[in-house]
Amino acid sequence: VSVHPLCQDLPLKILSSLDSNGASRSEGRVTPFVTVVTDLGGAHPTWFNEGVDKCFVPSDVLKKAAMDRQVKENQIVQYGLPIRRG
Repeated sequence: VSVHPLCQDLPLKILSSLDSNGASRSEGRVTPFVTVVTDLGGAHPTWFNEGVDKCFVPSDVLKKAAMDRQVKENQIVQYGLPIRRG
């Protein structure tokens, strides 16, 4: 699970290599990888990587941003901002 915009690409590459002994991500990665976007209205493009299994976003705006960055709609879960009770 990634909750930081700079922790998408490199961890996915590492998991791909570890899971598949060097095969490509689409063929060999078996470890699930999920991103939880914690920005509300605007997000840096590095939040979105089409190689994730799921991308949790808090708003319509960020769902569109994810889709603009090639994340497929079936990978996106619009859930709101995850918070705990105070």
